[in-house]
Amino acid sequence: MISENAGPGHAGNLGFRNIDRQDRCAELRTCAGEPFAAGSGFRAAAVNEAVGIGFEQMALVEIYADVNPGDTAQLRILEEAGFHHDVEQREQQDLVRMVLSEPDWKAARGLGPRVVLMQPQFLPWLGYLELIHRADVFVFLDDFQFLRRSWGHRNRLFVVKGKEGMITLPVRHECNQEATFLDLAEAETTIWRRKFLNLLNQNYRNAPYGVAVLALVTEWLARAYPSIAELEIALVERIAAYLDLRPRFVRSSSLNVTGLRRSWRLKALLEKLGAGTYVSAHGSFPYMKEDEVFPLAELPTYFQDHIPRAYKQHGSDAFVPRLSCLDALANLGPAEVRTTLQGTDWWQNWGERSAAEETLLRQDLTSQET
Repeated sequence: MISENAGPGHAGNLGFRNIDRQDRCAELRTCAGEPFAAGSGFRAAAVNEAVGIGFEQMALVEIYADVNPGDTAQLRILEEAGFHHDVEQREQQDLVRMVLSEPDWKAARGLGPRVVLMQPQFLPWLGYLELIHRADVFVFLDDFQFLRRSWGHRNRLFVVKGKEGMITLPVRHECNQEATFLDLAEAETTIWRRKFLNLLNQNYRNAPYGVAVLALVTEWLARAYPSIAELEIALVERIAAYLDLRPRFVRSSSLNVTGLRRSWRLKALLEKLGAGTYVSAHGSFPYMKEDEVFPLAELPTYFQDHIPRAYKQHGSDAFVPRLSCLDALANLGPAEVRTTLQGTDWWQNWGERSAAEETLLRQDLTSQET
């Protein structure tokens, strides 16, 4: 059973221990007795299932197993699953350490890329960066509909000492409610940019990394952008480079998938990219379920369940979660941000996300009745 509150998955008497959330590694351990005594066929299937859970749902980057050198059957099963002998000398000479990295696991199975599809965001929060961190291919849905008062239009930051407020991007009036991120442009360019830089200067310059954030944002706003899409994507790509997050960035407008709506369009984009796994934001599940296109039998889908990790915020005694990632960047170094943004300990599969949504619905109905 997968231990240490890693999640509900299990594969017989096999599981993970010594789970290191910071370095994203864990020990795979098999227990003596049934059902593994039944034969190597079950053991091999269980190992392969557990490894998949470890890499996809626990977001591990390395799995290791310490094996008795006399257990030739277990060594063979691990080797067939892609594990190899650790080249480093171990203190416990009576055990053999076998290791498997996520890239080696994916390559051995010929798995397609892990794809994330997201609309651009204005001053995105850490959960958005977590999806970038998780992706092999991150697709900006730049030719999708822009919604006012969405996270593509505004976000939260400290606006005075210890008090958060909403920062809204001024957008040129557009009567077309179907306008996309590519169809719209920022309004009042000089005024809002000056005010925004002044706000950052007043609230974040004296933060530990405030000067670096101000330099990054000033460089971003030194250019003119033809659309909201270009403006928002430019900042996200700068932040990703600063944090050394390096998926392949793609824009949906370059993929020529048109004439479809919602889940049907997402499916077509994933097929065009040859996705091996689809990773989705938490809030996408309701409309995906309503459309009845997902789940796809040939494409596993996993959902983010981001829980903000607290960090010390300049100017605030109590931690305020879910601010724009600029707050974290001003308070933490790049390596610390890469650790802090990983707020999902268990990436839910379709069945788990569905069960969680049903539980929430029942709770809502119960609260309404009372």
